[in-house]
Amino acid sequence: MRPVVLVGLVVAMLQTSLLQAQSADSVAMLRALDDAVRANPKDHAAWHRRGMLAWAIARTQERESDIQPVGVPSLLQAAESSLQRAVKLDETEPRYLTDLGRFRWSSTVSISRRRAEGMYERALDLARKRQDGTAAAEALAALGVVAWRRYEGIADRHIYSSTFRDPDGEGLIDDERAIAYFIENASKITASKNWSGQREYDAAWQRFVGALEMDPNNRRARAGQYMMLVERRRWEEARHEAALRVRAAPCDGLSWLVRGLAAHRLSAEDEAMVAFDSALACLPPHERFRIDALGRVLSPKDGREHARLPEREREMTERLYWLMSDPLWLTRANEHRLEYLSRVTTAELRWSVEEFDLRGADTDRGDLLVRYGPPPATISFPPDPEFTQEMRIRLLWWYRDGVAFIFRMIPGYGLANLHPEYARYVRDLRDTIPVSWANLGVERAIDTIPIQAVRFRGAGDSTDVLVIADIPADSLVRGLDLARVALQVGLNIFTWRAERVARDSIREIVDVERTEPVNTRAWRKRLAPGIYLYRVEALQPDAMRGARAASSLEIVATQGFGMSDILAARMIEPKPGSTLSRWSEFRVLPMTGVLRRDEPLALLWETYALAADSGVSRYRVSITIEHRDRPGALARIGAAIVGGVRAAVGRSSRGEGRVTLSYDRDVPAGPVALDYLTVDANGLEPGEYTVTVEVEDLLANRRVARASSLKVVE
Repeated sequence: MRPVVLVGLVVAMLQTSLLQAQSADSVAMLRALDDAVRANPKDHAAWHRRGMLAWAIARTQERESDIQPVGVPSLLQAAESSLQRAVKLDETEPRYLTDLGRFRWSSTVSISRRRAEGMYERALDLARKRQDGTAAAEALAALGVVAWRRYEGIADRHIYSSTFRDPDGEGLIDDERAIAYFIENASKITASKNWSGQREYDAAWQRFVGALEMDPNNRRARAGQYMMLVERRRWEEARHEAALRVRAAPCDGLSWLVRGLAAHRLSAEDEAMVAFDSALACLPPHERFRIDALGRVLSPKDGREHARLPEREREMTERLYWLMSDPLWLTRANEHRLEYLSRVTTAELRWSVEEFDLRGADTDRGDLLVRYGPPPATISFPPDPEFTQEMRIRLLWWYRDGVAFIFRMIPGYGLANLHPEYARYVRDLRDTIPVSWANLGVERAIDTIPIQAVRFRGAGDSTDVLVIADIPADSLVRGLDLARVALQVGLNIFTWRAERVARDSIREIVDVERTEPVNTRAWRKRLAPGIYLYRVEALQPDAMRGARAASSLEIVATQGFGMSDILAARMIEPKPGSTLSRWSEFRVLPMTGVLRRDEPLALLWETYALAADSGVSRYRVSITIEHRDRPGALARIGAAIVGGVRAAVGRSSRGEGRVTLSYDRDVPAGPVALDYLTVDANGLEPGEYTVTVEVEDLLANRRVARASSLKVVE
C-alpha cells in the first residue's frame, strides 16, 4: 500500500474511534499534509512534517492509554514510511536523517535501534559539509545519548559486582560490614581515574559538549551535559555551566534547576533558594505543577486525598507542609524543600528517557530517590544467565539501617524497574515512611527545647499568650574554638494557613566558657481566635547547631465563667504598686515544667466571671499533685503552701502518691479573680507529676479545672 493511501486511512481512523479525544487541530493538519503530498509527491518537507506529526499523535495515544490503541501501529507505519520518503527525496538534508534515526531509536526492537547510530553519523557528516551548526548539534546530541546508554550498562561496577552473583540471595544486603566498607571508600571510588564505564562516559561527554559548541541553544545537548555532571557529582562545574547559561538565557528553567541543585549540594543554601525560585517562575505552569508535586513525598493514600482537594486548599496544604517540614525557621532557607527540589531535578536529569516519553521523577528509581534521597552505595551487577536466567542488569541501592532496593535494567534502553520481589516491601515503606531527609543530617544537629505556653484572656475576644522556653545554650556552643560566639533565639507564630502573625528574634554574643547550661526566655503575644502553629528556635550560626520546640495553640473566643491555663514558675511575686488584679502585674522567674526538689513551685492562674452576691465572689480552690507514673503508689509525698494569697498560706497535705491542697476565698466581685501561691515541693519524690487546679464557684455551684505537667528532679 502506498504511503499516501495509508495516511488517508489513518486520517479516516482519526475521524472515528481512535482519537475521539485527540485535538481537532492535529487531525486537520494531518489531513492537510495528506492533501499536500497527493498534490506534490516529491514535496520532501511535507513528507517529513507528516511523518513527525503521525509519530507525535501515536506517542500521545500510547502515553494517554493503558493499552495500545488499535490504530497506533498504523500511525507508526505511516510515520516511518513518511520519514523514509523524505530522506529519499532529499538525501542532503541532515535533519531528515536525524529524525528518522530518532524514530528508530524509539523502537523496542533492538535491530531497529542499532540502525539509528549510523543515521546520526551520516547526518553529522552532511551537516558538517553544509556547515549547518544547528543540524550538526542535533546529530551530535543524539550520538551522545547512544554513548550514554552504553555507559549506563556498565556504570557502577565494583568488586562486589563480580564477587556476588545474586546480591539478594547471597546475603550481601544484610552484610553491615560490607556496606560500611563501601560507603567509607565511596569518595575514593568516585575520584578514581579508572572507574567503570569511564571510556563510554568520556565519549558521551565529548559529543554533548561538541553539540553545545556548535549550538549553545540545543536543549538535548544541554540536558545531556547537565546529566553527566550530576552523575559524577561534578557540582562546581554544574554550578558554573548553569550560571553561564542563565546569563545568556535568563529564563532557562532547566539551567536554574541545575544551578539550584549544585548550589544545594555545595551547601550554598541562599543561592539554591534563589535558583529554585527562579526555575519555578520560568517553567510553564504544567511543568511547574509536575515538578513541585507534593504527592511525591506523601503516602499514596494521602497523595490521592491531596490531589482531590480544590486548588486553593491544595496550595494552602502545600505551603503548610513545607512550613512545618522546615528544620529551622531561623535560617533563611528551607533545607528540606531544597533537598526535595534537588532530588526531583536529579531524577529528571538522570532517568528521563525521551525516546519512550518517560520523565525521570515518574520512574521507579525517580520515585524512590525523591522519597529517600541518594543511596550511599550503588552497585551494578551484570547479567548472569547461567546462574539466574536473568538477561537484565541488576542495580542495588544500599541505604543505612538495613534499607535496600534492587532494580532490573534492560541494557541500552535506559529503563529500570523495581524488582518484583521488592514491590510489597516498597508499598509498605511508602505507607509507613513516605519520605526521609536523613541524607541531610540536619535533624541530628537539632536539639530539643522544653517549652510552656500559658493562655490568659485579653481585651475583647483576644488572648494573651505567654511562651516560656529553656534554651540549651551550653550544648549549642560547647566545644567551639572561639571565645565569644553569636546565638540567635526566636519565636515564630503562623496561622494554619501558613500566614505569619508573629516574629520575635534576638541575636546576642555569648561567652563560650561562661555560658549557662540553660537560658530561659519568655515572650508575650496577643492573638485573635484561631488555630496557630508556633516554634521556639535557637541557632548557633558558626557551627550550624540548632534547637527547637514546635507545637500548636487553639485560641477560642470565650466569655462567661472560665479559667486561664496554669502558669508554673520558680518564683512569682507582685510588682511594686501592683493591684494584684491581672497576671501581667507580677514578676515571674519562669520554668518549663522541670523543677528541682530544693526549689519552690510557684503557681498563678486567673478565674473569670465568678458569680457575685452583695459585691462579693466566693470560691474554693483545690490543687492536686499526683504522681503520673504510679498513681496511688505506697510512697508518701507531701506539699505545703508557703506563700501567695493569704487564704492559702499554711495549707499542707501528705498522701500516697497524691496530695490535695484546698482553700476558700471571698474576693470583691469583678471580671477576673487572680490566685498565686508558692508550694514547698521538697516532699515530692523525683518523677513525673500532673498538677491540677480546680476552682468551684460556691455561689453558682459550678466548677472549672486546668492541668499542667511537672517533672521533679534531684
